[in-house]
Amino acid sequence: MATVRELNKWANAHTTIFTDIVRIALGAFLIFKGYQFVTQKNYLHEIFSYFSNFGS
Repeated sequence: MATVRELNKWANAHTTIFTDIVRIALGAFLIFKGYQFVTQKNYLHEIFSYFSNFGS
């Protein structure tokens, strides 16, 4: 547990606005790509039909 506290202290001391902006941008991009993936039903159906032969 002490290691986790030390790592948390280090992470809090070494954070910058640049890394926060990069993390926010990456999160927004991943949410956008996830939404785009789910809304493309033809592509999603094609992927699931490929795995239907595996018995899952």
